[in-house]
Amino acid sequence: MWKQLKRVLFSIFLGSLITSLPLVVLPVLFRAIPDADESPLISAIMRVAAGFLYWPSRFLRFGSLDCPNADEIAEKIDCIGLALAVDVVVYSAVCFMLLWWAARKRAHRMMAAR
Repeated sequence: MWKQLKRVLFSIFLGSLITSLPLVVLPVLFRAIPDADESPLISAIMRVAAGFLYWPSRFLRFGSLDCPNADEIAEKIDCIGLALAVDVVVYSAVCFMLLWWAARKRAHRMMAAR
């Protein structure tokens, strides 16, 4: 029981870190690099990071909120917040599955070593 709880908490931490780290690091790097707005490499990195962060907003239709067709700034901000919340949940679930798979594999190796 304690191992599963520890795995859940650690996966929530990792999912939050995966979601928040690009939000903090990429703007700092973008401002620190001279002529970053003209660099095709930096532009590609920013596009990929934005794709990983805001991919849910392409599909979300939640109540009266239609993210793919959001026109007003308030709707877009709501969609961004909802997309980041979905990111935390999805990336946490992926981290949980990977941690569970690694623990299971480790347990099978220990059983085979006996």
